[in-house]
Amino acid sequence: MKLLKILGIFVGVIVLALGGVLAYIATLDPNELAQDAAVEVREATGRDFTINGPVDLAVSLQPTLEVENVAFGNAAWGSEPTMASIGRLEVEIALLPLLSGQVDIARLVLVEPNILLERQADGTANWDIAPGGKADSASGEEQHGGEPGEIPVIRAVTIENATIRIRDAVTPIEETITISELSLAQAAGQKLDVTLLAAIGDEELSVEGQTGDLAVLAQRFPFPLDLAIGFGPATATLKGSLTLTEKPGYAGSLSLKTPSLAAFNSAAALAGADALPDLGPIDVRADLTVEGDVAKVTALDGSVAGVTMTGEITADQGGAEPQATLALTVAAETLATLGALAETALPEVGPFQLTVNGEAAPSQVDIQNLTLTLGEDQLSGRVTAAMAGERPSVDVALTGNSLDLGPFLEGGAESGEAPAATAGSGDGRVIPDDPLPLDGLKAVDAVVALKLGVLKVGGPEVKNIDLALALKNGDLKITTLKANGYGGSIDATLDLMTSGGTPSLKTSGGFRDIDLGGVLADEGITDLLVGTLDGTWTLSGQGASPRAIAASLDGETRLELVDGSVQSGFVDFIAADVVSQAGKVFAGKEQTPLNCFYNQFKITDGVANAHVLLFDTERSTIAGAGEINLGTEEMGMKISPQPKEASLVSLALPVLVEGTFASPNVYPDPTAVAAGAAGIAAGVATGGLAGVLVPFLSSGGGDQGCAEALAVMDGKPLPKPEKKSGVGGLLDSITGGGASGGSGEGATAPQQPAVPAAEDAVKGLTDGLKNLFE
Repeated sequence: MKLLKILGIFVGVIVLALGGVLAYIATLDPNELAQDAAVEVREATGRDFTINGPVDLAVSLQPTLEVENVAFGNAAWGSEPTMASIGRLEVEIALLPLLSGQVDIARLVLVEPNILLERQADGTANWDIAPGGKADSASGEEQHGGEPGEIPVIRAVTIENATIRIRDAVTPIEETITISELSLAQAAGQKLDVTLLAAIGDEELSVEGQTGDLAVLAQRFPFPLDLAIGFGPATATLKGSLTLTEKPGYAGSLSLKTPSLAAFNSAAALAGADALPDLGPIDVRADLTVEGDVAKVTALDGSVAGVTMTGEITADQGGAEPQATLALTVAAETLATLGALAETALPEVGPFQLTVNGEAAPSQVDIQNLTLTLGEDQLSGRVTAAMAGERPSVDVALTGNSLDLGPFLEGGAESGEAPAATAGSGDGRVIPDDPLPLDGLKAVDAVVALKLGVLKVGGPEVKNIDLALALKNGDLKITTLKANGYGGSIDATLDLMTSGGTPSLKTSGGFRDIDLGGVLADEGITDLLVGTLDGTWTLSGQGASPRAIAASLDGETRLELVDGSVQSGFVDFIAADVVSQAGKVFAGKEQTPLNCFYNQFKITDGVANAHVLLFDTERSTIAGAGEINLGTEEMGMKISPQPKEASLVSLALPVLVEGTFASPNVYPDPTAVAAGAAGIAAGVATGGLAGVLVPFLSSGGGDQGCAEALAVMDGKPLPKPEKKSGVGGLLDSITGGGASGGSGEGATAPQQPAVPAAEDAVKGLTDGLKNLFE
C-alpha cells in the first residue's frame, strides 16, 4: 500500500505541473512571443530574425506552433541580405517528455525553405555564428561550455519545395540543391519511413526505405538502415545497422550500380573532391563491417568497367599507420579491359586473372601468394616492397610455365610517326651517343628471382629461363642468366655499376649449340649459312652511352662453328680449282660443307683485333686479319681465300674491308690484283695462252686450318704440318712433263699438249658462266 501511495502522489504532481504549464501557455500572445524571439535571436547572433506572417499556437498536451514568412539574416559580407527563409513552419511538440529534458517532436513541417550557404576564399563561412554575433571562422563551433543537449526525438518530418544554394570560393563550388519532398514518418519498432525526392544540379536524387529514429541513435542502440538510393542513372542499396558507441560502426550490406562513376560528379564536387572519371559500368555488392578504426569488406562480388572483383579486404586505421589485409581476385576478358580501368593502353591478351593474398601499408607491401593467369601463361610467387627507405625496395620471386611478351612489344609505331632520330644516326655513326637511362636504376632497389618454362618475345621461344638479379643504389648485378633457345643454351652474368661516378659495365658468359642458321634467318640477315655455334665473351667498359662503352671495351670474344654448311656452291668455286669445280657448280650444286668457322677477337681500349678468323671448307680456306676500332667505327680487315689443293685456275683474291660501320668499302686487294696482272703479261710473253693461267696457279693450303686456328685460340702448340702437293705436280699432270724439268737445272717450258688442255678448261668455264645466267 505504501508503494501505491507514493505512485499516486507522483502522478498528482505531474498532473499539477502539466496543468500549470497549460494554464501559462494559454495566457501567452503568440505574436508577442514572436517579437520577443526575434529580439533574442538578434542579440544572440547579431543578425536580423523576422517573422513577417501570422503566428498561431494551439494549446494541448502536444502544442502546435505555426509560423509564416520567417527570415534569418546573412553575414555582413554575404552576397545577399538573407541567409535562410521559410514560407511556413509547423512544429508539434509533446509536453510530457519536456519535463525530463527530452525534446520530442511529434511533427515538423517546413514549406518552401530557402537556404544560402556561402564561404569566402579565406574560409570564413556564413554559417559560422558565435554568441554576440561574432563569427568563429576557425571552427564555427559555439564558444560556450557545457554538455550538448539531448538529441531530439523526431517522429514525423515533412519538407516541401526546399532550395539550398551553395557558393564556396574555397573549393570553388556553385551549386543548387532542390528538395521537392522529404518525408520522415514513424513506423513500428522505433523506425522511420523515409522518402526523399531531390536534385543536385541536373541529377535527380531519390531515397526510399527505413531508418531508425534519432532516439535510437542517441541511446546507442543499433540504428537500422534499409534504403534504396537513386542518383541520376545510378542505384544503390544500404542495408544493415549503424551503432553509435565508443567504437561507432556499421554492420550490413551495400550495393552500387551505375553506368558511370562520373554520374556522381555533382555530389563529389559538393564534398570538395576532384572530378570522377567516366568509368563504368559499375555493379558491386559487399558486406561491410565497421567497428571503430577497423573496416572489413567481405563477400565482395562485382565488376567495374568489365573488370570483376571478388574477395575481402580488412583496413585498420588505428595503428601508427593504416594497414590492410587483402584476399582479392581480379579478372577480365582481356588485359586491355584492365588497362582501360587504369587509363593505360594494354594489348588485347586474355583472359586475365590476378589473385593476391597479403598485407599492405603505406610503408610496406607484402604479397606472399600471388597468382597471375594471362591467356595460357601462368605466374605465381611473392612480391614484397618496402617504401620507407631512401628509395623503394622490392623483392620479387616468381615462377611460371610461360610468358608471352610479343603483344607488349608490338605496335610501338602505331601512331605512324617516324621514330625520333638518335645522336648516333645524326652524325654518321652507327653506335649511338645517347645517354643511357641509368638514373632509372637509382629509382628503386630490387632483388628478383625468375624461373620460367617458356618466354616468347615475338620470335622463337626461349626456354628454361633462370634469372637472378640484384639492384641497389643504382648498381645492377645479374648473377644468373640461363636459358635455352635455338637448340642451344646460354649462361651469362653482368655487372652495371653507376654509384661510383663513371658508369662501368662488366659481362661474361657463353652459349653452346646455337642454331646459327635459325638466328640469321630470323634476324633477316641471310639464309645461306647453317650450323651449330658455340661462343664465349668477357667484356668490360665504362661510360654513360653505348658509344662511350664501346670505345673503352676490353676483353675477348670467341666463336666456334663445326660441321656447318653454306647453302651455295660458289664458296668452293671462287677459292678452289675453277677447272675441277665449274662442272659441279653449274650442274646445280646447292651447298658447301663447312669443316669449321673459328673467330677470336681480342679487344683493348675499344680496338678489336682479329686474333683468329678462319672459314674452312672441304676445298678452301678463307682467313682474315686486321682490326676494328669500336670507338671511331673504322675497319681495316683483309679476307684471304686459298684453295687447299694445288689448282690450275684459282680465282681467289684477297679482299679488303675498310671504311666505317655506316659506310663500309669492300674491294679486291689492289696489290694482289697488280701482281696477277703482271703475271698474266709475263705468262703470255713466255707461254702463249697457257701462260695466261700461270698467275692463277695455286699450290694449295692443306687441311691443317681448323686444327691450327683452334690451337691458336686455346694457346696451344700448332700441329705438325701435313705434306701437300705443289704446283709442279699439278703441271706435271696437265702437261705430261713438269713445271720443273726432270733432273735439269731450273724449270723447263710447258710442253705443247698443255695449250689445248688449257683452252678446253677456259672454254668449259665460259660455257658454265653462260649457262648460269641463261
